[in-house]
Amino acid sequence: MGIIGIHGKRYFSVTQSTPTIAYAKQAGVTGKRIFVTDIAGSSDKVGAILDVRQGEETVLFSIQLTQLAATSSPLAFSHTFESPIIGETGTPIWVTVDGTVACKANVSGFIA
Repeated sequence: MGIIGIHGKRYFSVTQSTPTIAYAKQAGVTGKRIFVTDIAGSSDKVGAILDVRQGEETVLFSIQLTQLAATSSPLAFSHTFESPIIGETGTPIWVTVDGTVACKANVSGFIA
């Protein structure tokens, strides 16, 4: 769903939590583009990968979650893009994060 803002922009925020891989997916909309403004993820796995993907194969942004020492706290990452990542017209975009027991992914932005 989402909130309709000024100039017909539809804002969205999608979050998913799972044990081994989280997919926070915003479905594509015919004739519209997805603009990713914010991403976040966390994982219990050292070296977990957080990807922003378009469609099945295209990786638009990727980062490895690391830490300096072993800890019981989950690894976390969040980022606000100064210039949004812009998807192709009608194509879904999602954030993926892998884990061993717990991981969480979030993608936010607008559709226009």
